[in-house]
Amino acid sequence: MTPEDIAGRLPQLADGPHDDDTTIALARIAAEAIRVLNHATMAGRGGLADPAAVSVVLGEFAAAAHRLPQLCTQLGGWLAAEHAAGRLAHTNSDLPGALHHVTARLENATRYAGLLGGALDDAQQTTAGLYQPGESGEGR
Repeated sequence: MTPEDIAGRLPQLADGPHDDDTTIALARIAAEAIRVLNHATMAGRGGLADPAAVSVVLGEFAAAAHRLPQLCTQLGGWLAAEHAAGRLAHTNSDLPGALHHVTARLENATRYAGLLGGALDDAQQTTAGLYQPGESGEGR
């Protein structure tokens, strides 16, 4: 399966079926994709040859950042619902304190993800005008 095949099939997973193993695997795929991109975009690795590629990558990660607040909210909401149903405990016996801590951190993550998405949007829009001299778009 090619990388394009994998990327193309991911949207099909949105409707499930969903379970813990699949959810964890998807989070690992996201984390590993970023690790691989870190390697691919190192100078001399050949992962970038055109400024348009930088613009597209920035646009994709802006979209990803804008999706993170929903994920953080839903993770916090799931924990709150499980707590309300009496289905959570914590190893240090301070469940309310742990949940307060998680909720505060998820609220911070939501705020920072919004800022990240905005910064990536701005960077993407600026890179959209970049080109390499000698390309057909020179002198635009």
